[in-house]
Amino acid sequence: MYSMIMQTALTTLEKGVNKLIMMDAKATEQMATLEGKTIAIYSTTPSYCFVIIPTSAGIFLTQTNESPIDAELTASSAILLQLLLAKNKEHFLRSTDLIMAGNTGLLYQFFKILDNLNPDWEHELSQWFSPDLLTLATQAIQSGNQQIKQSIAFVQSQLSQLFDNTTVQPNNKAHQTPLTALMDSLQKRFKKS
Repeated sequence: MYSMIMQTALTTLEKGVNKLIMMDAKATEQMATLEGKTIAIYSTTPSYCFVIIPTSAGIFLTQTNESPIDAELTASSAILLQLLLAKNKEHFLRSTDLIMAGNTGLLYQFFKILDNLNPDWEHELSQWFSPDLLTLATQAIQSGNQQIKQSIAFVQSQLSQLFDNTTVQPNNKAHQTPLTALMDSLQKRFKKS
């Protein structure tokens, strides 16, 4: 069951990241230079592993891999989530409790591409809207950025607390899965609002 949830999460993340990469011509070119490389991501708490395989079409995320691993990154789930959400991933790689092995230059290069993603939102939206609606949509996106940042910060905080509670106090709720604990935490948070 856990494996199925993990693969679903990886597939969702892969689709979202690939959509952003495909909207940025420079990122697409840079990702193509990493094609054939593999990056293993290991979480210490809870314990899981997945592999990132960069391609000219974006990234491929999987739990299994037959190819040799070029670079490894190991940390707790909370730290890995913070890395994913960090504005400056390259700086974050240098300043946290991450364990890197293998071709660390590959890790820096990969996360730098993610840091520098600059999707062409206006071009993408112009496919759907007239110029007037495009202007309104662009303004709405720009004004919504602050709300999105606050939402991401909240989710990051809640997930960090969840993983900390899950690892520090394993007997807190003996039969509660991390997903159930997250849902309970979010429900409590929204009931307070």
